[in-house]
Amino acid sequence: MFDTVSVSLAVYLAFWLRLLDPMLGRYGGTFQATVVFATILYFVAAHFLKLGRGLWRHLSSRDVNRLIVAASAISLGLIVLSFVLGRAYPLPRSIVVIYWFIQLAFFVGMRFAYRHYALWRSGHRRSTVELPPVLILGDGMAAESFVRQIFDGQAAFHPVGILSRSARNSGHSIFDVPVLGQIDALDDVLQGLRRVGVHPTRLIVTGERAVERLRARDGELLKVARAHRIPIARVADRPLALGAPESDRVSIVPVQVEDLLFRDVSGLLGPDDLELLRGRRVLVTGGGGSIGSELCRQIAAVGPARLTILDMSELNLYAAEMDVRARMAGGELHTVYADVRDRARIHRIIAQEHPDFVFHAAAMKHVPIVEADPGEGVRTNVAGTRNVADASVASGVRGFVLISTDKAVNPTNFMGCTKRVAEMYCQALDDAGRGRQGATRFVAVRFGNVLGSSGSVVPLFKKQIEAGGPVTVTHPDMTRFFMTIPEAVSLVLEAFRYGYRADPAARASLFVLDMGKPVKIIELARQMIRLAGLEPDVDIPIVISGPRPGEKLEEELFYDGEALTRLNDRDIFIAEPETLRLSDLRPRLDRLEADVLAGNAEAVVDGICTLVSGYHAPEILSAE
Repeated sequence: MFDTVSVSLAVYLAFWLRLLDPMLGRYGGTFQATVVFATILYFVAAHFLKLGRGLWRHLSSRDVNRLIVAASAISLGLIVLSFVLGRAYPLPRSIVVIYWFIQLAFFVGMRFAYRHYALWRSGHRRSTVELPPVLILGDGMAAESFVRQIFDGQAAFHPVGILSRSARNSGHSIFDVPVLGQIDALDDVLQGLRRVGVHPTRLIVTGERAVERLRARDGELLKVARAHRIPIARVADRPLALGAPESDRVSIVPVQVEDLLFRDVSGLLGPDDLELLRGRRVLVTGGGGSIGSELCRQIAAVGPARLTILDMSELNLYAAEMDVRARMAGGELHTVYADVRDRARIHRIIAQEHPDFVFHAAAMKHVPIVEADPGEGVRTNVAGTRNVADASVASGVRGFVLISTDKAVNPTNFMGCTKRVAEMYCQALDDAGRGRQGATRFVAVRFGNVLGSSGSVVPLFKKQIEAGGPVTVTHPDMTRFFMTIPEAVSLVLEAFRYGYRADPAARASLFVLDMGKPVKIIELARQMIRLAGLEPDVDIPIVISGPRPGEKLEEELFYDGEALTRLNDRDIFIAEPETLRLSDLRPRLDRLEADVLAGNAEAVVDGICTLVSGYHAPEILSAE
């Protein structure tokens, strides 16, 4: 409403300042026509620029840019009309120039005035209410944005100060919140605040660079926070849904172990990177698991024509459906309760669904369980993969992505062997179809340990810490490569995108994320204990339990003989391991599956040993 009135008022002031006559003299008719034209032009500009959707109290630079465009569009429209109508509309060009400045002042000035009034009212209300004092760690746009959100009423905190990465910022302020020093001086700053009676109840980290400081120097900042008994939180990366109450729109979450990976998190894909999936039919096996459900969430946001979630866990399937349905950006969602080991049913399902793309995440992945029952590992990881892959070829699926593991490299356990055989089969299928029009493209993705996934050490350590300990570590020198669930899913989707677009005559190959240096499991345990505000080996003991059957001290990402190529500028490698021809592999897998069904455990183990070079089954496994 105000903008509409401001258009008429700005036109009048422009005429008055140009003519120096408040009555406007002989230009009265031109003035009336200009008010009508300018108002119509404003409504057109407001529609296309969505001027009415921005909240005045949250005015941003993007909003100001839109207002500049709107004022310019109205002015340009008036000039065009004066040329077209000629003498019928005698509008002096100088009036249009004056109008532009006045209109822009109304558009922007009133919004700024209202915004500062809202901030004043918000500050006045806060002064009468006791809000928890917090100390902010970070600088730049991240810290400024968070402070602004606090003063806009989107976060109920009282910022007592900011700690910056740079000494240059000390002594300055952001929205009247003082920069008290550098992040590394946290201990001195907290002691200084306590001397003047200020007791922050929380440290809030803003921005990735501030999180990097938490990782530095063996978690020194975590030790300082623990000594002062102050919990550390961070501003969540992902905003909450639109339409949530203003006070809930800024999400503050505890610092997680994922934030303390000893490397930068790999760049993730956005919806625009996954245009290939929009309007397509997609099927995800194991869609109720940790990786499968995140895959479904990411795919749903792209807007597939139909997304089918297949899983053999009723509970996981139900939970995935409830979660994914709320994220669907169009298209249909379908769930199927099925076991990938049931060859006939899998062929029927894929023939009926007729997906364009299949993501195969269903697997047995727990090393001790597969070591105890190798035949079931073969039925799921080898025969199950074969069933889904063969059904995909028969139904004309365009692209197939197998999710594998770093345990498939020089495996010392039976689970890793079964995943290596699954890789070999998918590579053989891709080789067999190379260069043939319409053939299914197969790619495989090797993961490290996925933080937070079911069965990983993180949930186990959390339970042990909550129970008061001890935290059990199998060996003090055991290391693993770690990645976050979003990184894992991004790698899957990147592999799919690259592999599907690759030259049909080229091998689509196998993709591995460069996960930096491996992390000692015992250091991970210590970091998690510190995140809980406790001291390792003091509050929570760490016990060495001894390696489990089939465990390696160090995992590997590649075979020694694999040719490696880095994918563009991303932290992803393309590997080309050796494999068997499909004609040689199929009869050997037929015999392996027959031995499994016959219950011939010794033959099953021997069959795997002949397929995976360098693997020697332990005596206890060979005897089963």
